[in-house]
Amino acid sequence: MTSISSMPYAVRKNDSNWIKDTAEDIKKLRLKHGDTHPYYELIKDSFYCYGCYKKWIKENHTEPFDYALPKLTHYIYENGNKTHFKLRRKSQEKNHDHLKGCYFNDPSDYYKELSDSFDHIEIAEKQTARLIILNRMNQILKTEIRSSTKGLGKTIKPKASHLQTFGALQDIYNRYGESWRELPVITEDNETKKIENLLLSPDEAIDSSKQYPNKIAIVYGTIQRVEARNNGGYINIVFKQGSNKSDRPFRLSVSPYHIYNETDLQCLENRKIGCYGRLKHNQGFSQIELFSLHHQIVFLDLQKSEPCPFRTPSINIDRIQKLLTRTMEFHHSKLHSYHPEMFTFHRKAQSDFKKIKQTVQETQQKQQLLFQEKEMKIQEKNSMSVLHNTLLIDTANIKKQLLITESKIKETEKQFSNKFRRWTRFIYTGSESKEMQELKSKQNNLTIQLDSFTKQKQNIEANITNLEDTISSISSSITALEKKHASALNNFKKIKRGVEIEQQWKTHIEQDFCFLYYQENKNLWIAIQIQQNLQPEEDLIFTCKFLHNNPDYTDRIYPEKILTIIFDTPSYDLMIYQLIQKKLNQNLGQSPLKGHPIPHK
Repeated sequence: MTSISSMPYAVRKNDSNWIKDTAEDIKKLRLKHGDTHPYYELIKDSFYCYGCYKKWIKENHTEPFDYALPKLTHYIYENGNKTHFKLRRKSQEKNHDHLKGCYFNDPSDYYKELSDSFDHIEIAEKQTARLIILNRMNQILKTEIRSSTKGLGKTIKPKASHLQTFGALQDIYNRYGESWRELPVITEDNETKKIENLLLSPDEAIDSSKQYPNKIAIVYGTIQRVEARNNGGYINIVFKQGSNKSDRPFRLSVSPYHIYNETDLQCLENRKIGCYGRLKHNQGFSQIELFSLHHQIVFLDLQKSEPCPFRTPSINIDRIQKLLTRTMEFHHSKLHSYHPEMFTFHRKAQSDFKKIKQTVQETQQKQQLLFQEKEMKIQEKNSMSVLHNTLLIDTANIKKQLLITESKIKETEKQFSNKFRRWTRFIYTGSESKEMQELKSKQNNLTIQLDSFTKQKQNIEANITNLEDTISSISSSITALEKKHASALNNFKKIKRGVEIEQQWKTHIEQDFCFLYYQENKNLWIAIQIQQNLQPEEDLIFTCKFLHNNPDYTDRIYPEKILTIIFDTPSYDLMIYQLIQKKLNQNLGQSPLKGHPIPHK
């Protein structure tokens, strides 16, 4: 069972109530006035265990009698640099044992409280604190896109509160002070170590990072400065250099994709801190990656009742724009400036509305006249067709009569060719001539009449053909006018629709925090607008709109429906910029840009 022998504070009872004393305050009193000062002589035998005091009150709901608590002695050592309280020796004090459950004697109950309050500490089988800070961060930094991550029996959710509050390590230090060194913990490497063995000065951390890369440690020291973001996008937090001047100072490094800005980290400058993490040595620099002030940082110079110095990071729109632009470049799309005269082709084309309307009216009038003329020609053709049919009937009758007459002539001629008729021909000559003459006269009349009907029929057929050609020509003219009319109406509708789409498009891109990109190969405009809600816990909303343009005119957009893709991200995810990039790539893969490869980071 873990036990803390050195205690940073104690309680004592004055005339009215119990008060809390820190070992530092008593040290200052003794060093200033000496151990023989009357006030110190009065109080030196009145110090009791603060952990036992808190345990008594928790269980009994009343303040204890002084004899119920173990008595402490105040010590100063290392030439006055160190101080603490300790239990009095058994020979000095009868009641020298801690109460059961005192967190100085057995911190397991306290660890359980921490485990219930924080997602990065657990209780191991032997009632030892197991740190899972780095495991938690690995889950947060996974490439999978999730707003929450489950693992190890707990759930991590990006919370604004986590960005401006102390974590479990700070809570432990606040409770035990320098005595926290005596506490054993189990690290993410499954090694049980006292915190004292994790603590490294910057110089020690530099040496250790070279010999044991990836080693888990708590590097402690004073922060000299927070550097501006470098060309690679990293922010470096530099410790004051120790005696080792040959190496570059130890530093904490913050990823370009991290939510923190330089101003969010300036609270560390000139502060004595400890940072928990894995040691790295890369390109001449020794460092720990800082991904969470809440999880990794311990202020070792925190004053009594000092509030948490962390500030809630603000989402930096400039950083988002650079991230969007860099990501869009992977999709062969370039950032494009916008001015109000862009995307006004259809609005300017509205000036043609009067001309289009006049064209429509003239076309309608011409169509009406042609329809009337066509109707007249059809009626005329129909009349001709009736006459033609009559002539056909009359011609058929004439042909029939002519055929009968010709038959009679042949029959008569046959009779006269008979020998008997030839012998007696002189008797009937007059009569035969008259009959034949009548038949031939009738034949001649019928032939003349047939010729007349044939000419009439031919004339009528020619007229009908001419009328049909005229009607066909009129129909072609009507069809051409209909096409012209439809084209004018379609042009009118296109312009009207184009004006609507232009207005929708311009309304979108003229919003705050909207960035315009152009993909030349696909003649495609992309406008990404960022909406940041006023409530700190609400999501960032990204609205991506896509619209094609005419290949010959960059800002002459097609009057088509604007494709819209919307996605959101938590406002205060630790790796917010990485998450934005991943979600943007994911959604662009389902957009008109999907033909281009998506980069993997």
